[in-house]
Amino acid sequence: MTEYRKEGIFEKPLTTMNGIAMVFLLIILIALLVFSVAVLRNPIIIVVVALSIAFVAPGFFMLQPN
Repeated sequence: MTEYRKEGIFEKPLTTMNGIAMVFLLIILIALLVFSVAVLRNPIIIVVVALSIAFVAPGFFMLQPN
């Protein structure tokens, strides 16, 4: 095993968390974006919320069964 690791490439186990909290956060951010565009009309808030949505949304992935 030690010689294998000295050669270079080895797999590192990775853990992920449940995405339910982030789905709720994404839903809240989308509602906040709609509210800020419709009511507040403040470009700074709109850009910040849109960037946070762009940061959170691509983080979802689906695991293949088995």
